Amino acid sequence: MTSVIIRTVARILVPFIQLFGMYVIVHGPVSPGGGFQGGVIVGASIILLALSFDLASAEARARREIRIAMDSIAS
Repeated sequence: MTSVIIRTVARILVPFIQLFGMYVIVHGPVSPGGGFQGGVIVGASIILLALSFDLASAEARARREIRIAMDSIAS
């Protein structure tokens, strides 16, 4: 069981972490970084959600269509 503080901080930080990961992915050709580094950042934010809450609630936060689209883009 995690504390309320960890859940609150994760709930606040995860959108910003994911936004930064998307920034790194989009600006890969013009700056250091790119697909792999941005993917690691976005993946780390999902891991943070899974550790802060539980895996079922982390999966429930993203709709099934979004998860399928992310899997398709990554392949």
